[in-house]
Amino acid sequence: MPSLPNLAARLGTPNLLASLITRHGGCSLPAVSIQARHPNQTRRSKYRSSLSSQQAPVHPVSIKAHSLPSSIQSATTDPSAHLSSAHPPPSPLPPAPLSCPCAICSRRALISASLLLSASALPANAADSASSAASASAQTAEAAQAALAAIRGGKWRWQEELFAWMMATGMKEYEESVEGYKTALFEPLRAGIGRIAAAGGAGGGGGGGGESSAEGMGVSGKEGVFRVVEIGVGAGPNFRFYTPSSESSPNISSSLQTQSAPAFEIVGVDPNPSMQPYAEASAAASGLAGNQFRFLQGVGEALPLDDGCADVAVCSLVMCSVADVRQCVSEIKRILKPGGSYYFLEHVAAPQGTSLHTWQRILDPLQAALADGCHLTRSPLTAIKLSGFGAVQAREVMVPGLSLLAPHVMGTAVKA
Repeated sequence: MPSLPNLAARLGTPNLLASLITRHGGCSLPAVSIQARHPNQTRRSKYRSSLSSQQAPVHPVSIKAHSLPSSIQSATTDPSAHLSSAHPPPSPLPPAPLSCPCAICSRRALISASLLLSASALPANAADSASSAASASAQTAEAAQAALAAIRGGKWRWQEELFAWMMATGMKEYEESVEGYKTALFEPLRAGIGRIAAAGGAGGGGGGGGESSAEGMGVSGKEGVFRVVEIGVGAGPNFRFYTPSSESSPNISSSLQTQSAPAFEIVGVDPNPSMQPYAEASAAASGLAGNQFRFLQGVGEALPLDDGCADVAVCSLVMCSVADVRQCVSEIKRILKPGGSYYFLEHVAAPQGTSLHTWQRILDPLQAALADGCHLTRSPLTAIKLSGFGAVQAREVMVPGLSLLAPHVMGTAVKA
């Protein structure tokens, strides 16, 4: 290892080294002269030698003892001291950890960073609670926008429009296959909404912090309104299963169209804005009035909704394509009121060791590329059970005629 003067000469920057050293204050030691002499100077051409000889001389500098590490102090006062066994060369720094290049990890990092925006301090007193709630709603909306940009920022508009058209027109066979399962799953919800609509309100059970906020997409609970939030609403294929129809409840259906203040509302959340016209058409076909359905653009990992604003959350074919299943389930639990229900129906991975599971693993990358990130090998029931819901009732079924999508899990979870 070269001494400090020779190192400075080899680097060719004695003036810079001197200026850096003189910036440290403290008690001074005897000055040490640093000569800007290159060891290979004699072998250079006459032109380079003459050019080097014209450089300004470097003056001695004072090195302050207490401002430098002891190893550099010893090397400065005695250039050969670092060669002794008492002063071994410093061990090299460990290599920096490699960052994972996969898209999922990058998405999770971006999502985690964006969710930090929603953290806010509690109000110092009760008088500040209203402004604090408004600030928290704005921060939630800001975090939702950041997560949306992180996950969906690279999508072209034509891709979103094509996928929305495919989901609206190409899922007829699937919907016919799962119709019986959806009817059984959503029947309690349909009956409950029917009773609320017939009574003309939710009986004051929909409180949650005032009117909805149009700014920043934040949604708060409205007093007396029963709210259903469907995450990944898509083209709205589930509306007809849990809203009163003209065939099953003609009196209720007609009253919904004439209510100025709705007894219940459905908020559909989807990352694809091209789904909105299809979802609105499905809502109208299901007998919903214009003020009973709202579409919000957002992702399941950071919902643009306030805490405890929903009485019911609905998810169907969502967990297969989200970036983080656990975070999405956590968000669903966050927006539910205590006692609120989460209805889910998801296609999942087949049991391990089966030939179907093997084919799912083989074709999973192709499925994700062609179906907007849909995966064949997800098992969201584990995340639902570990998320802290008070009660989870679920069953796994094999839907006939769906091949790779045949394994499903369906059920409900209640927030404690």
